[in-house]
Amino acid sequence: MRRNSTKSWNGFTAGLIVSLGFASAAQAEDSGTAAADSSPGGAIITLPEMSVSAQADRTFFAPDTASQGVVTGEQIQQQPVYRVGETLEVVPGLIVTQHSGEGKANQYFLRGFNLDHGTDIDISLDDMPVNMRTHAHGQGYADLNFMIPELISTLQYSKGPYFPALGDFDTAGAVQIN
Repeated sequence: MRRNSTKSWNGFTAGLIVSLGFASAAQAEDSGTAAADSSPGGAIITLPEMSVSAQADRTFFAPDTASQGVVTGEQIQQQPVYRVGETLEVVPGLIVTQHSGEGKANQYFLRGFNLDHGTDIDISLDDMPVNMRTHAHGQGYADLNFMIPELISTLQYSKGPYFPALGDFDTAGAVQIN
């Protein structure tokens, strides 16, 4: 480690400069390689240039777009879940949680909006609407506790109110489970 009490760069003076193992940028630029100060005596060791690269891992979920896409059953199986409803967390930006204990529909959050228990997200399973139009707890209540995640072949999602064919509850988004 090298310490200088003062050092001037382009007319600016710094009070204390601490170099942790690497030479100054000017030294590295002059020699064309990085240099390291490895001993208390100040000997400089020149290190060769190193390049590290790798292929992107395409085996894991990569969404089609942020607002619309398809997730395969295999990708869903790779995600650990504690509750059945958490299966929907493969949708980018969708958070599924439980409040006030177990035994009722999950609470959904999409893009920072509270969707309560499904009032603003249209959920269907094999073209069967999951959202209940009338429910004592609230219109659009979507309880997925009957679903078996291991049987899902695909999950299609869309976000935003841009898909009128998906129905009344597609205010924040929609999920079609097959």
